[in-house]
Amino acid sequence: MSLQSTPDRANSPDSTLRSSNSEQHVVSSGKENMLEKQQKAPYGPHLTGWRFHFTIIGLMLGIFLSTMEVSIVSTALVDITNELQAFKHISWVINAYMLTYTGFLIIWAQFSHVLGRKPSVILAHVLFISFSGACAGSRTALQLIIFRAFQGIGGAGVFNMSIVILAEVTGPAKFPKYSAIASVMYILAFGLGPLIGGSISSTTTWRWVFWLNIPLACLPLLIDTIALPNGFPRHNLKGRKDPAAVFSSLRKLDLIGAGLFLALSVLFVTALQEADIDWNWNSVPSICLLTFASVSAILFVLWERFVTLHWKDVVPVLTWKFTSRKCIGMFMSFFLVSTPTTSAIVQIPERFQILDGESPFDAAIRLLPFMIAVSLIAFISSMLVSRYQIKPAYGLLVGIAIQIVGAALFCQLPNTTTIDPAEYVYEVVLGIGLGINNILLVTSVPFMVEKHLIPSALGAGMQFRYLGGTVGLGVVTAVFSSSTRPQLNSLLGASDASEVLQSAAKIHQFPQSVQGDIQRMFGHGFTLQWKVLLGFICGEVLAALMML
Repeated sequence: MSLQSTPDRANSPDSTLRSSNSEQHVVSSGKENMLEKQQKAPYGPHLTGWRFHFTIIGLMLGIFLSTMEVSIVSTALVDITNELQAFKHISWVINAYMLTYTGFLIIWAQFSHVLGRKPSVILAHVLFISFSGACAGSRTALQLIIFRAFQGIGGAGVFNMSIVILAEVTGPAKFPKYSAIASVMYILAFGLGPLIGGSISSTTTWRWVFWLNIPLACLPLLIDTIALPNGFPRHNLKGRKDPAAVFSSLRKLDLIGAGLFLALSVLFVTALQEADIDWNWNSVPSICLLTFASVSAILFVLWERFVTLHWKDVVPVLTWKFTSRKCIGMFMSFFLVSTPTTSAIVQIPERFQILDGESPFDAAIRLLPFMIAVSLIAFISSMLVSRYQIKPAYGLLVGIAIQIVGAALFCQLPNTTTIDPAEYVYEVVLGIGLGINNILLVTSVPFMVEKHLIPSALGAGMQFRYLGGTVGLGVVTAVFSSSTRPQLNSLLGASDASEVLQSAAKIHQFPQSVQGDIQRMFGHGFTLQWKVLLGFICGEVLAALMML
């Protein structure tokens, strides 16, 4: 009897209703769990086999190309500005790229949560390739500067997505190894850029500096398109992404913070670049730019504090959790060490070309001692740090001491038109110090922040590194202009002085005795730049001590 009555109860209307309700609850719970998995669950398994190896190759190529684009134009700058008649705006060719590059790093990281990693890295490559072609076809300096800015947006996406995807592809255990390789690729790109740019400018038109990006960048684009699975890194989770989840992710973007950061960067660097070129320091445009830049900086800090502490649904550009003494010191170090690195890559070849009459390629060859020292010492330092667990701040102080010696030696260079062989020794000394500090800062991040904040701290460090290079280059350019223009005006008159600042090639149109005077004035400006860089390097001491 009991066996017979059981199915009767099971098939009763009440039982069926209860079963139906239970099934609906399970289905509803399943949908909620799926949505939660798509938003919060751990990523799918890391890539393996051919997908892993090809993806790593594609990412490393992306890091190399987007970074090389900063330095490859350094040895082509004189040719570029001579043809486009814009020597006084020479640093804008680099800074236009670096400004948008810096400002959009975090924006790409946030948008990739909405668009997905694979669509984001593909879009970044397409932008980088498209505007590389536009730069190559530029007919005026203004066009080139604008297209370089858009190229920087694509370059920021290529670099940032490559670093983010690298962390997700390799996993926590392998990421330190591959991040060290990425750091070496970054430094090699900086080192080979001037040599490649100089070779191109000496053998053909400077426009091939940009044309070259099209076939080269298509390779990592093709690799990433094929090797990265759709939906990566959650490619193994079942179910379609709910539109509500997409909208929810979009609301997490800190667009206001990103906009304020970009505004303060552009306004401040513009004020530095244009002062004593198109207007005076005490003119209305300079005062307005510096005022708005200061207001943007204050608003940015207040906004990021508010978002971190009170608006939990938004992911801040720079979380307030990085306001500890050690973190502030670390980000200051990222900012300050980038100034002598970027300025040296630009200024040393310029000096060889303008004072010594070297071709772009020969100037790049003469920069090799510096670049080899930076790259080699960075690699050696990364190996020593990982093996002996050296405390980052102590290593940074050693590197700073060597940088001070190198910059001080450059300050002693004579302002003559003959090359002093000792300059190669100075390059090596400076390169050793910068190589130590550039790599130590990357490896110091895990010691300064909590584990879950490491990716954000690395991203912020990259932002401060590029911002420091941009601002520092703007400062030394402004110092050079402020020093050189009055002397040229008194020697040549305002009209001829303006022509020389438009194109350094105009120097050779003057009598030999006047050429010597002009070159000595330029040499004095270069020496003054090194004194300013020495001040930036000394500022690194305080930043390193804060990390103790």
